[in-house]
Amino acid sequence: MNKKLDLQPLFPPDATEAERADFTKIIGYLRDEDFGNESIEKPDLPTRCAVRVYMQNDKGEFCFVKSMAVGFMIAPGGGVDPGENLHEAVRREVKEETGWTITNIRPVGYFHEFKSRIKHTTTFVFTANPVKHGKTYLMDNEKEAQMTETWMTLDDALAYQKSRKLIESQSYIGAFLRSREQKILEYFLDNKIAEDKERYPSK
Repeated sequence: MNKKLDLQPLFPPDATEAERADFTKIIGYLRDEDFGNESIEKPDLPTRCAVRVYMQNDKGEFCFVKSMAVGFMIAPGGGVDPGENLHEAVRREVKEETGWTITNIRPVGYFHEFKSRIKHTTTFVFTANPVKHGKTYLMDNEKEAQMTETWMTLDDALAYQKSRKLIESQSYIGAFLRSREQKILEYFLDNKIAEDKERYPSK
């Protein structure tokens, strides 16, 4: 497909004006051609807005949720529900998947996934600091996948994502997911985001 991509962020309807102003940096994008496939022209391709949150503890480790059943690993986050703004989605998703309440929520940038066979997803990436740990509220599919909170350095997380390339490439969705996580981790490392004292004051 030779159609020019629109790389402007696709905001959820209830995003605040401040949130819309915050997200001016694109972290990256993926499309079918990145995996050796041809994009399909779909004028009515569904769209989805999602959030991902990178929390750092006082040891310099970051929180991820890992499937103990399948092996894939992602930063906490998920789709923005109807009626939510981005910050509300961030707090809800982190609480549901990890049990943590968070503070110091700050924008990083956004990421596009042009999955022409399914949907176009814009993921808004944030940093945050964990405050208090409590009960998780996993969905049924997350329970089946045995999603478990795990902490590691960005370097270790990047190495893990790279080690999963061959496995995840066998799945259309898995290939996009793993590649998105790798590109975000590389962006964090290249831009030394983990060293930002305003984002992570306890580091």
